[in-house]
This record gives sequence, C-alpha cells and structure tokens, in this order.
Amino acid sequence: MKKLLVSAALLFTFSSSIFAQGEELRGGGVTAPSISDKDNWENSFKGDIILDTSDNNFYGLDNTGTWRNISAVSTEASPSTSGYVTNTDQTFGGNKTFNGSITPAGGIVGKTDGAPIAQGLIGEKKTATLSDTTFAATGTGFNVTGGSITLTPGVWMAFLKLGAAPPSSTWTLFQQSISTISATLQTPSLTRDQSTGVTNARFPGTSVAYFNVSSDTTIYAVASADYTGTAGNVASAHSQFFAIRIQ
Repeated sequence: MKKLLVSAALLFTFSSSIFAQGEELRGGGVTAPSISDKDNWENSFKGDIILDTSDNNFYGLDNTGTWRNISAVSTEASPSTSGYVTNTDQTFGGNKTFNGSITPAGGIVGKTDGAPIAQGLIGEKKTATLSDTTFAATGTGFNVTGGSITLTPGVWMAFLKLGAAPPSSTWTLFQQSISTISATLQTPSLTRDQSTGVTNARFPGTSVAYFNVSSDTTIYAVASADYTGTAGNVASAHSQFFAIRIQ
C-alpha cells in the first residue's frame, strides 16, 4: 500500500466505501504547494508541508509554528546543507555542542595549516611580554615579577624559564616560580639554582604549573635571588613565559 503524507491545510474527500472495503489508495500522490517565502505565508497552518522554491527543500510547520526542514532525511549533511550522518567521511558546518562525552576511536586529528588557534579553543597559547627587571642593590630572598599572563576560564598548563644576568654580583641562590600572587614565590611550581660563588648568568630550569580556573586569573613569573654585590636582573632576552589551553 502506498504511504500517504497529508497536509492539514489540504482537504481530501474520500468515499466511505474505500475504507470499508480496505482498498488501496490509487493515484499520483499528494503534491505539496510551492512557496517562495514561507515565513510570510499568511495561509499556513500547523502541520503544513510545502516546497520552498528559494532552496528547493521541503518544510513542515510544527506545533510551535516553526518550519522544519524535512528534506534532510534524504540528504547527506555537508558544510552548507542539513542532513543525515553517514558512516563515511563527512564535513559539517557550524558549531556543535554535545552534552555527553565523545569517544573518538580513531583519535582527534590535529591542525595542520599553521594558523594561530583562536581564543577559547584547545591549543590556544598566551605569551607574556617580559621585561628586564632589576633586583635590589643588595638582596637576600628578594622577589621580583618578570611578567604576567591573564588566563581565561578553562584548563591551562603554564611554562616559565627565566634567565638572570648578574653584571658584578655573586649568586648564592636563584629561584623562579609561576605564582598567582605578584612578587611572591609559589612553591608548587618552584625551580631552584643553588650554585654558589658564581658570577655568570643563571638558568634554573623550567617551571611548569597546572591551572583549572572558572574566571579570569592572572599568573606571574616570579624570581628570587640571594647575592652580594651590585644588583643583577632578570633578562628578558633569555626568558620565556607562556601558557597553553588544554581544555
């Protein structure tokens, strides 16, 4: 038996004998009206089905008065067309939000175009503008801030490597850390250089810190030094401070 799709706006009159005798419906089917401007069609009723000549798609008017594209049930989705998902390669358009977890059996393909990653996306990088920062004339445990980064909500990994140049000083301790407080060492991300009696530039290694923040949060590159003699400085030319969004 042929399937019949009927618009509520179309009126059909059937003989009662057809249904009484269980006969099949015969004919060329039902023709949907062609409309070029469905959103301003004054004669529409909930349940209508029309052909939109502006994009050649069939639409149905649902119970809320919204036109729904019903051509998608027979069209593969593409960047510019709504449709169904296949088990072959496909490219979709527009942003998608999933409320549940996603488990990619084949892994997630990385970017290959070399273009910067937009704000808010995984892989976004924020880099601090560092400046040469001079320690006090004499110092024991004297802290300075070498630069800062403001993290937006999300999960971040931050990396810090400072270089310190002592023009005529003798270092006994040089420390660095990534801190949420300006000019204050934060021990979970502390890196130390305890070489003694040295006068050359100091590179204590790389500090790494993990941040999971729900509001804008500023992190600081902090250096601390114990030394004698003329003050040295945190040298921006030998330093790096950046953060990568991982979620």
